[in-house]
Amino acid sequence: KDIICFANSVHQHDCYLIIGVDNSYNIVGMAKKRRTQADIIDLLSNVQWAGDNIPHISVETVILENTLLDILIIHNTSDVPYYLKKDYKCNKDTVRQGVIYSREKDRNTAWGAIASPLTIEKLWKKRFHLHEPMIEQMRSLLVHVDEWDNGPDNLLYHRYRPEFTICEKPSDESNIYEAFYVEYMFDARAFSHIYQLKYYECILRNIYVLYLDGCRFITPYPKGEINHSISENRYFY
Repeated sequence: KDIICFANSVHQHDCYLIIGVDNSYNIVGMAKKRRTQADIIDLLSNVQWAGDNIPHISVETVILENTLLDILIIHNTSDVPYYLKKDYKCNKDTVRQGVIYSREKDRNTAWGAIASPLTIEKLWKKRFHLHEPMIEQMRSLLVHVDEWDNGPDNLLYHRYRPEFTICEKPSDESNIYEAFYVEYMFDARAFSHIYQLKYYECILRNIYVLYLDGCRFITPYPKGEINHSISENRYFY
């Protein structure tokens, strides 16, 4: 239940359960038998999850004041909310099927209760990235390359959220691009373009790209820096 509550956090950070420290923050070590990462993954795998959607965890061990501590990390994901499709008995208590447990501030949802409607709403928004700024929503959509379709006039639109589009156009600067690394290509012709990441008609970001090797290769503009600790030469990457 603790793992479910932490996994169903509305924030965007990993959560940690530190085993071997008491409630007064004294380092006491581990009195009970230790659970390995494999043990906890087996425990979670033997529970029936809705949609077979299982929280992502890992276990790390640290030594503090010559004492061994285990840290159970519940990783932040957008797969929330996590809940069960079958009751799970835990001593006298039960993690109930279909119930969304969460952690709000420093308190878990009680055994016989359910997360607040506002928290549940935020969890579903987190799942579909609706709580994020539009540019972050765009980033999450770009991960799924196969969900983008071709539209008219060199336009790409997201199949399920067509208000997000990618529009290609030549950049305002000279269309023919010249730089030393262009000369290393078999075809030294290079052209600069702009990809506009748009939400409806609002431009979220301009991505400047280069069409290299006679337009056979497309890449974002290389970044350049000077590493003064090595030399005064510029490095492009």
